[in-house]
Amino acid sequence: MRVLVLATDAFGGTGGIARYMRDLVAALASYPDTEHVTVIPRVIAREPEPLPAHVTHLTGAAGGKFRFVATVLRAAGARPKFDLVICGHINLLPAAHSAAALSGARVVLLAYGLEVWDPRGRVSRMLMSRTHGIISISSHTLDRMRGWTPLPEDRTFLIPNAVDLTRYTP
Repeated sequence: MRVLVLATDAFGGTGGIARYMRDLVAALASYPDTEHVTVIPRVIAREPEPLPAHVTHLTGAAGGKFRFVATVLRAAGARPKFDLVICGHINLLPAAHSAAALSGARVVLLAYGLEVWDPRGRVSRMLMSRTHGIISISSHTLDRMRGWTPLPEDRTFLIPNAVDLTRYTP
């Protein structure tokens, strides 16, 4: 499996979403059926951390919307194709669905909290109807999303935030 990850930030990011994304990418890359994971960040705030094996981080995408979209389309149009596009934020769904169309891939959206709690515009609703799956950090967020968009139970997944116990010990 080849995975394309569109992220607001990840390696080189500073917040909780960046940490969540790094952990998710590391887990995906370690999965035996994963051949490669390509991460395209929208923003890089600091020096990126070392990458896990089988991960490419396209840092040239950071620095503006045009650079980000151009990098996404270039990566999605290259060979070999991607099997899955993971969209790290609902605002990146247009780029994710464009990449998926070029690759013949499915799109999975990550949902964290208030960015998806309230009703979205017509474009977001249309893209959500074409999104294959939703991964949320909380059941509350999934419930709030169900208030404005239909989410089939078999396509929603809960993967809460985790704590790396090797970093936080007595």
